[in-house]
Amino acid sequence: MLKRLTAWSFWDRALARALRTALQGFLGSVATCSVIQEIDPVAILSGTALAVLVSLANSVIAGLPEDIPEPEETDDGAL
Repeated sequence: MLKRLTAWSFWDRALARALRTALQGFLGSVATCSVIQEIDPVAILSGTALAVLVSLANSVIAGLPEDIPEPEETDDGAL
């Protein structure tokens, strides 16, 4: 696990995922606030920051989905 956390490629992919999560959270918050006609920038930014932290924590704890090997299919000829 330590080797994974010290690799730049891991952090590059984890930060890319966190950025996508931040943009999704930001846009969702703005859209929600627009519907109720009261945009609170502090709430939007704090929600976005929390989404980034959760995304990074998830990447560190559970790993990145693209790093988990998929099970190999066996072709034994059975139907």
